[in-house]
Formats: sequence, structure tokens, C-alpha cells
Amino acid sequence: MARFTAGPELDKGAPFHIRTASVRGQQVDLVLFGSMDNFLGRVLRPEDAPETGWFSSAWYAIAELLESRGRENTSQWDDPESLSVEALKVVLYQGSSGDQGEQDGQPWTRGYTLGHADDSEWFAQIYTDVVLTEGRWRLRGSMSGAQRILVGSPVWVRTASRASLTRYADLRSRATDADRRRLPFLR
Repeated sequence: MARFTAGPELDKGAPFHIRTASVRGQQVDLVLFGSMDNFLGRVLRPEDAPETGWFSSAWYAIAELLESRGRENTSQWDDPESLSVEALKVVLYQGSSGDQGEQDGQPWTRGYTLGHADDSEWFAQIYTDVVLTEGRWRLRGSMSGAQRILVGSPVWVRTASRASLTRYADLRSRATDADRRRLPFLR
């Protein structure tokens, strides 16, 4: 879970990423864009995430996708597949600074990141559901293996308990510089 700091919903966007597999074994990346206003009790707050690193200029294209419920795309990413790949880049790399490979699979080291939840459930409105054209994309790092991307908005996301949620702000405040790469394992 992270936050957006630009675009029409300045500092209110909350992107989510969930990676799973289809019944056929295909890697499925679910990219959801919700609102920071909907976090119950403001468990995650925009100010919890450091404002450092890269943020996406694709926000207007994503906002258009969401507002039109997947019916309009006037952006430079003019087909559902390329816009879906861009949305996946946003959730996996926004907040990166320096070498993205260094921060692959370590979202707590990136700016704008808020936390992650183990054992979560979700219900969403999906606006694009694409199977990536084989050979069209050279996806590396955290994006490698992506085969199908779904982009939409969450109706709800929940966890069994608050203990399922790992707030990166809490971990960052307790970690020393030497521990920062191991943050998810700190308790």
C-alpha cells in the first residue's frame, strides 16, 4: 500500500498491489487505486511515508481510466495493455531512488510506501483485465513474470485483524540504518 502525491487527487490516492496466481498457474498482478480517505480510523496516514524518490507522471492517465470506469483512454499509453503495464510500474516502483534493482522486492525502502497486509481479502471493480502479449514486454525486477494485469478500484480491502497490517512508519522509527533492509522481519 502506498500513496500518490500528484494529479487531480493530490495526496489522496492509495494504490494497492496484490500478486496471485490463476487456476492455470498464470501470474496475476492486481493493481487497485483507492482513496486515503477510506482507511478506517486513519490507520495509514499520508504523512507516514517519506516524500522521496520517483513518482509517476501517469497519474492523469490512471485517473481518466478510473473516472471513466475503463471506457476512455486519451493518454500516450493508448491501449489497455500499455496502460496496465504503466499502472503496475507505479505500484511496484513509485518512490524508488537511485537504482531500482536495489529496491526490488523491498517496498519499505522506497518513498511514498505505507505498509503491507498479510492475509487480506478484497472486493474490487475491475476496469481493465489484460493478458500481456508474449514478446511485447521486457519486464525485469519486480515486474518480471507478469502475465496478466487487472486494474481497478477497491470496493473494500480487509484483514482478519489489525495484527495482519505492517505499518512501515512504525518499522522505520524503530530501525537503525543497518536494519533498514530487514524491516519486515522486525517485530
